[in-house]
Parts: sequence; structure tokens; C-alpha cells
Amino acid sequence: MEMNSNESLDEKKVDTIKLRLLELETDNIVKKESNPAMVDKIQRMIMTEVEKR
Repeated sequence: MEMNSNESLDEKKVDTIKLRLLELETDNIVKKESNPAMVDKIQRMIMTEVEKR
């Protein structure tokens, strides 16, 4: 099955988002941020990744 470049790019973005999510969760174990602060951080990170080309 051959993927076009958009699908390949999307897969890369999803992988990057998963990795960043793990990093944020790991940081949060140390920092103990509130849930709303964490949700906001995650939403900003995802939007940043999605908007990248």
C-alpha cells in the first residue's frame, strides 16, 4: 500500500504529537500542574504541530 505525501506527513505529525504528549506528561509528573493548565498546553502543542507543513 503506497501512501501519498500528505498521508505520510500526517503520520509524521501524529507520531510527533504522541512523543510531545509523553514529554508533557513526564514533565507534569514533576511540576504537578493543574488539569486545566495541562489541557491548555496539550491543545496548544497539537495545534502547533497540525499547522506545520
